[in-house]
Amino acid sequence: YGDHRDLHYPLRRQRQMCIRDRVITGAIAARRYRDIEWRFPKKLPEETELAVELVVMPSGTIKSVTLIRASGYPELDRAALQQSRNLEFEPLAPGVKEEDHSGILLFRFGAQK
Repeated sequence: YGDHRDLHYPLRRQRQMCIRDRVITGAIAARRYRDIEWRFPKKLPEETELAVELVVMPSGTIKSVTLIRASGYPELDRAALQQSRNLEFEPLAPGVKEEDHSGILLFRFGAQK
């Protein structure tokens, strides 16, 4: 549609990003889990973080996953939600009260070095 020189906004360069940090807090933090190979979009214009709440049943199966802090990048948020459902925690030990446990999974993304 003509000359692009009259665009008045700066174009931000996208950088290769990676998971800089992943932290689990809450009642599920003490439970071991089988990690998965996380796959996220490789290019984001800036550093960001997101958080999901996980509810884990006594069997170790994920009961629910809820986005509680969006990253500002819907594709990244969707990937985190979908993949978090694939986590498997160890079952509760015998003698421990059989109830759901919850916690927060926080992802921080930063520039790849």
